[in-house]
Amino acid sequence: MLISDFLQVAWAVALALSRCGCTALFASHFHELTALREYTEGAVQNLHMMVQVTPQQGLTFSFQVRPGACDKSFGVQVASLANFPPSVNFYRRFEFA
Repeated sequence: MLISDFLQVAWAVALALSRCGCTALFASHFHELTALREYTEGAVQNLHMMVQVTPQQGLTFSFQVRPGACDKSFGVQVASLANFPPSVNFYRRFEFA
């Protein structure tokens, strides 16, 4: 599967959830999904978790949820926190950064 296939699946699932009238939390690293708000007549809200990035401490989660979409991806930093092999992080920086 290509990344676009996963994005299409995520879009379809999130759209279906928005139409069924349920309350759901849908977390994704696909920034394109934030556009769903425009297609759902206000049924979708974009929220993001506040984080700080410093050279000394790296990535620090503040556990504060704020309105709006996140303007940056922290996938490489989270992969490092999860102890992914350095070769995987190196590849990701060049492939998706």
